[in-house]
Amino acid sequence: MAMRYNGHLVKTRTAAAGVAILSFGFLLPFLAMRIDLSRPAWAATLVTLTLLPLLSAFRCLRFLSRQERQHTTPTPEMTFIFGLAVSLPMVFAAVVLIMLSNYK
Repeated sequence: MAMRYNGHLVKTRTAAAGVAILSFGFLLPFLAMRIDLSRPAWAATLVTLTLLPLLSAFRCLRFLSRQERQHTTPTPEMTFIFGLAVSLPMVFAAVVLIMLSNYK
């Protein structure tokens, strides 16, 4: 049985991973349309900002999976990390989308 975290719209680690993957999948077409390989520094920055929320969310979720083996109920630390895993991809998706829309 998956551990459920209260206080968030998304309640489980599987759903949080889904949010991270969906936000990455949402940004990928915008990145593909806007990437300019003639400016490699700018292209690397956009790719890094697009990958960063996905990678950090999965690091948070890996931490939670290790903690869930040790605890039967969520600790305050686990709840905080789960909140990061849920909100970070959405916040970064908004920031990257704004950057991509203003990119010329």
